[in-house]
Amino acid sequence: MPAVVTHYDDVIEGINWTGIPVDGFAHGRPTLEPVRHLSHTLVDSGKLVYSAHFYGYTGPNHSGATGIGETTDPRYQDLPRAELTDVLYRQAFFVTDEPDRHFTAPVWISEFGVGGRAETGVAERAWFENFVDHLIRANADFAYWPLVGWHENRRGNGWALLHWDAAGHRMGLYDGDDWRAGAWTRLGEATGRSGHVLPGANWSMLSPDHTDFVASRRMRAARLGLRRTQGRLPRRTAPPGPEPHRQPGAVFRRDRRAPGGPLRWTRSGQGRAACHAGR
Repeated sequence: MPAVVTHYDDVIEGINWTGIPVDGFAHGRPTLEPVRHLSHTLVDSGKLVYSAHFYGYTGPNHSGATGIGETTDPRYQDLPRAELTDVLYRQAFFVTDEPDRHFTAPVWISEFGVGGRAETGVAERAWFENFVDHLIRANADFAYWPLVGWHENRRGNGWALLHWDAAGHRMGLYDGDDWRAGAWTRLGEATGRSGHVLPGANWSMLSPDHTDFVASRRMRAARLGLRRTQGRLPRRTAPPGPEPHRQPGAVFRRDRRAPGGPLRWTRSGQGRAACHAGR
């Protein structure tokens, strides 16, 4: 895993494809859209980052194929700039742009790329320029694919930013003949936001469907003892954190048998609940 994310415990990538890539059958590329309604709750709160990847030849409902497996849905590179921005927000960037929600978390664009010298398509080039501009506006973290490739007489893996041949001769982005150089420079020199980041509220989604499926470390460690002494497992629990606030549909309380211990909750209405741990 790249060093940029090694300090996180869990990197969860958006759904790349569902359904049958044939017109008339249900299909699509949900990416992170499902997170808006069903997010992840970790045992160690605050150790989650979501990831998504985008390529111009794929699309929100396009498989990315040409010929067999291709659908008539638009590719990302077919979308006008304004519509592309809306789709990118809906599919991924809302996760980090909307504060104080149960799904709010960092988003890492773990893959994006485009063909280099051999790419002459107007739509492909426009998509790359527009996508880079969106990364800059969103102050997004990213990884390019692929960084390093091979070449023979300056032909080969044209998507890479750096290439070497068998004799060790390098071909680079800034050799003067790669149209991506301007956009890459713009991306690399973007200042983005810096300095102190104010802490925000941390909400965790809990589900009553699977008993103690979302459990704190303390409650997990206590399972064996409870099984031996009381013949049962703990009730549904929240991740470690400060006292939660009440939310419609759920009531939270602390475990009275362990003062200051993990949070437990009972549902007082319909639907799912979110546990609030202010920081």
